[in-house]
This record gives sequence, C-alpha cells and structure tokens, in this order.
Amino acid sequence: QCLDYIVPMAYDMTGRAVGANAPLPAILDGVRRQYPALGVAPSRLIVALPWYAYSFVCSTPSLGSDCSLPVGAKHNSAIWENSYAQLGYGEVLDLHSTLGRPLVSYNQTAQYKWFDFTNQTTRQRHRVSFDDPETLLVKYKALLQAGVAGVGAWTISATQRSSVAATEAASHDMWRAVARGLMANETASGISM
Repeated sequence: QCLDYIVPMAYDMTGRAVGANAPLPAILDGVRRQYPALGVAPSRLIVALPWYAYSFVCSTPSLGSDCSLPVGAKHNSAIWENSYAQLGYGEVLDLHSTLGRPLVSYNQTAQYKWFDFTNQTTRQRHRVSFDDPETLLVKYKALLQAGVAGVGAWTISATQRSSVAATEAASHDMWRAVARGLMANETASGISM
C-alpha cells in the first residue's frame, strides 16, 4: 500500500456540455464501480465536490428552454473557452439577487440547480449551473453512505460575496451542509456526536 487516501476531484464533469458540474449518478458510479475495479475501496476515497458554478452561454435566446452551447464549442477549444465562466458560490448568490431572483430549477437526478438570465450588454442568454447547501447535502449523504472516508470541497473561498455578513452567511450554510452530511452518516452507523 502506497497511499492512505485518494482525493478524487468530483467536479468539472460537464464534458463540454451544459449541465451539472458534479452529477451525483456519475460520482456514485466512480465510487461504487470504477475505483473498486482499479482496486481502490470506497473507504480509501475522500471525494471533493465543487463550491463553484458555471455560467454557460446558450445558443438559443428563450429563457428556460434547453440550453445548447454555441456551434463548435464541443470540438473547438477556442469556442469552448468563450462559452462559459466559472463563478464562486457567493458570486452565484450575488448574481441571482442582482437579477431580481430569477426562477431556480432543480435537477433531482443529477442533484444540481440552475437559472437562466440574459446579459443586458451582450444580449446573450446564460445558464448558471450550480450546487448549493441543499444539493451538496444530498451528495455528502450519498457518498458517505457509499462508504467513502470523507468529503472535501473546491474551493472553500468560493463563498465570497459582496458584503462580509453575506459571505459569512454563505460560508455558514455550506459548512452546515458538510456537518449535517457527516452527522447523518455517523447517526446511521450508530455513532453519536
């Protein structure tokens, strides 16, 4: 044995498509099937999940409709690089508030949320795809129930917001999800805190 643990970075899994940064079914497939096939037990994994989001440029203008990337983004790196931006979780909260709190949709299968907006300068539609305390809690619980050694985050500074109080609230909510996920696992295994 050479390593005590491996920390898979279970994010950036969009595959040059609009969708979940960290889709739960794909993460669990890695933990339950792919790593064990390589001889790595789930108990040797500390799975890191994203505290950041993507804002994708959509090729269609209708808010709420399917969002496809601009033509060529899947095969042309230059087009792909101009088709998205990363946002910290705090930036997502600030943007959502600034935009007047547009409708947030929830994909229960992949466990992520998203909302659309039109950039008033470029007139381009964007889809912001993100995780929040609610989706992360589901993922933390599922991972710990699958037998992983622990969970991590990239990056904990992504809760930075437009004010200190708002940043502290966002950080508190994200850390609370981690704690709740860990406590649910320990309660299920008979350990009390």
